[in-house]
Amino acid sequence: MHEIEVDMSPEHLEAVKAAKELFEPIKEKTFNTLMNRHQRRAAVAEERHADRPVHTVLTMAGSKKIGRNQSCPCNSGRKYKKCCGIGA
Repeated sequence: MHEIEVDMSPEHLEAVKAAKELFEPIKEKTFNTLMNRHQRRAAVAEERHADRPVHTVLTMAGSKKIGRNQSCPCNSGRKYKKCCGIGA
């Protein structure tokens, strides 16, 4: 984050410091909430794929790349982007 120097009266400076102190816990809680949500989603995705056999999708020269909205080649019935394409 970039710091900008501005001439402020002592009252304004104290108000800015007080605002920073108020918003810091909110910023931290928001960050932690988002990280927890990401970690939960990753854990759910990992559990969902735990019972599936590990497979590799090979793309050979001349063959088409799997599109994100196409059915997954593992025959799960889900779209590639929601199945084996997660994180790809």
